[in-house]
Amino acid sequence: MLLDKIIEDVDEIYYSGDFGPEGIIIANKLKMRYGDKLKFWRFSVEDYLKIISHKEISHTSKAKLDNIKNDELSFLIERIKEKGLAGYQEMLIEDYIKDIINMMIV
Repeated sequence: MLLDKIIEDVDEIYYSGDFGPEGIIIANKLKMRYGDKLKFWRFSVEDYLKIISHKEISHTSKAKLDNIKNDELSFLIERIKEKGLAGYQEMLIEDYIKDIINMMIV
């Protein structure tokens, strides 16, 4: 896996994804695999609420979230289950760009 090679040479790697079961499952798997080297980027309850859509998450998909036991994701998981709506990372593009610019300035 490409990330396995990259992670050997860096101190940290960032993950951001869609706010729905699939994105959360990917986030959890990556966190389990890479531990403290993996940082969630724009993957908070605040970010989710900022870009929440009207696309409902099915009960079957929401049930997948019950199997995830990750303290860093627990508040986000609860809010997604509560709202029952997905959020899409494309809506955060301007924030990602601002973050990258700010990282380059520092």
